[in-house]
Amino acid sequence: MTKLHKHGIIPEALEEYFAVLKATFLTEGWKVFQKELLEEAKNLDSVQTCKDSTELHFRRGQLSILGNILNLEENLQKSQDHLEETYYEGT
Repeated sequence: MTKLHKHGIIPEALEEYFAVLKATFLTEGWKVFQKELLEEAKNLDSVQTCKDSTELHFRRGQLSILGNILNLEENLQKSQDHLEETYYEGT
C-alpha cells in the first residue's frame, strides 16, 4: 500500500524495504547471526591485547561495524517511525 507524502506519493520500494528487513529479523538465521555477533563483540571488546594505535583503531572499526549490525533492527524501526512522523500524512 502506497502512503501519501505531503509532497506526493512515496514509492512502494521504501515500504517494501522496511517490510523485507523486518521479515529478515524474524528468521531463525537472523537470531543465530545476532548471537554469533554478540559473542564476537565480547571477544573484541578488550583493548588490552592491542599492540599499537593502528591495531586499536582497527579494533574500534570492528566494534563499530558489529554495533551497527547488532542495532540494525532498532535503527530501522527508528528510521521508519521518523519517516512516518515527519513525512507521512495520516492514513
